[in-house]
Amino acid sequence: MVGVDKPKISFSDSYFFKVLETINQAETLEQILGSMPALWPNMIATYHHFGAVGAFDYKDSCEFYAYNVPQNIVDYLDAHRTFKSNPAVVAVFSKGDAVWLSELLDHPYIQEMGHEKLTEATLELTGDALCLPLYGPNNRLGYMFLALGFGKADCDEFVRFRIELLAQKFHIRYCLMLQALNAQVKLTVREAEVLELISFGKTNSEIATVLGISSSTVGGYVSKIFLKLDVKDRVSAAMRAQTLKIKF
Repeated sequence: MVGVDKPKISFSDSYFFKVLETINQAETLEQILGSMPALWPNMIATYHHFGAVGAFDYKDSCEFYAYNVPQNIVDYLDAHRTFKSNPAVVAVFSKGDAVWLSELLDHPYIQEMGHEKLTEATLELTGDALCLPLYGPNNRLGYMFLALGFGKADCDEFVRFRIELLAQKFHIRYCLMLQALNAQVKLTVREAEVLELISFGKTNSEIATVLGISSSTVGGYVSKIFLKLDVKDRVSAAMRAQTLKIKF
């Protein structure tokens, strides 16, 4: 009827807690990733996880998972896995808050990079979508793209808040599960002392002088530390220690 406002999307308490329970009950990475479709039927979505610098799983490219995403978009994402190679990700994190895909058309960075046409093409394929920056433990960042079949005009702030909350919960749960897969790092007292001095930029000979042991003995400790932290150099070892918040 003319003059009658279209009802906005609803997100009941029971539905919210049902999705939250599905996420909380996941016990494996496969289960947590499989919980995504529970958020909204027939949604088009992607989830991207960026490992923290110095972490055991850190690498330049991200891991991403796609749900009902057109193949040409999957191919694009697969070719642009780094944080800075995806202008939408950079634009969303520059704001630090959820952004509708339609709003990105006017974002200065999208325009600077000449990605207006790509954004318009994505809108045509998926409809409007929430683009969410996600923040996890130990500086682990994530990004979620959620095309749920409705746009900003049909989504009030309360529904948007609940969607953001579930996405953030999903990311934190994923991060904690991923970290749990990595065996707990157990350093001896001496190894912890050596690692602390490494984090201060000390050489093996300098560490040997401070601790009153030989350089070759320090080298042995360094090798064991690298093995336990799953790193290959001193800088990564120091970063890894910071990421894991190892207490010296």
